[in-house]
Amino acid sequence: MKRLAPLIAIVALLMSAGISRPAHAHNWDDLQLGIGAVFGMPTGLTMDIRMGSRAATNVAVGMGTLTNDPYIHAELRGTIIHLSHQARLAIPLYIGAGGYLAGQGREVGGELNLGARFSLGVAFELRVPVQFFAEAALRSHMLSIGHDREPGLGVGGAAGFKIFF
Repeated sequence: MKRLAPLIAIVALLMSAGISRPAHAHNWDDLQLGIGAVFGMPTGLTMDIRMGSRAATNVAVGMGTLTNDPYIHAELRGTIIHLSHQARLAIPLYIGAGGYLAGQGREVGGELNLGARFSLGVAFELRVPVQFFAEAALRSHMLSIGHDREPGLGVGGAAGFKIFF
């Protein structure tokens, strides 16, 4: 955990720095809930709850793409910069920090892995309330239940879309 402290501090600093301004490609001020599909790690459903123009909570639930094992993550995300402020398209670059829970094996008493998750992604927000996104994630495995897996790092990624209400 001590090795992750500097990374967590940097993510928190960037998320709170406010170096971004809100995009004006669309009037999404009243649209705080986004629901959609995600493909990658995991492949399943994703949901965003927006907390203003620069922050959101994201949850994704599904199955691992290669392993077909259950997977869930939750993170706090913050926009660090908008790459575009065009009238029809906003392109925010975001970072996220949170945790994940991944199962291995479908039988009762199967293995369970817990850890931290850090993401870097880009979203394409259209004038209509639809968002397409792609992200890369660094996962730090911290705890195993049901087996003796050593702590370590892993990488993953995902892409998908959300419709905002």
